[in-house]
Amino acid sequence: MRLLAKLVVILVALGATGLGLLSLRQQRYEVSNAISKAHNEIVEQERTQWRLRADIASRCDPADIRGYAERLDLELTPMQQADEEAARASTESVSPDGALGERSAARAATARQGAKAPTGSSTKAPAKSPKGSTRHAR
Repeated sequence: MRLLAKLVVILVALGATGLGLLSLRQQRYEVSNAISKAHNEIVEQERTQWRLRADIASRCDPADIRGYAERLDLELTPMQQADEEAARASTESVSPDGALGERSAARAATARQGAKAPTGSSTKAPAKSPKGSTRHAR
């Protein structure tokens, strides 16, 4: 009788262990499936994003952008120059002009007028990046 009880306990323990392993395997499959679905969604969103970027790029004409900028009285600068100015501005400390480093409207207008090209045309040629490709103005 004692041997039979030990055998039953061992069989129940093995059955519980087997069920636990099956449960863990099922959870692993479900997680793997969820990761795969998320990856596929990410890939599809990236494809859609690149299609939209290509569509936007095909509809953007540099001459139209220059025309819009002239109508809105905006100054176009090459991206490399704009990036350098943004980096320089972020490293500047607090200036005496304002508590947060902003310039007064009069000084900003003076700086904008001084930065304009002296020629009659307000458009600038796109700057070349170090890799040799043409970078368009923002």
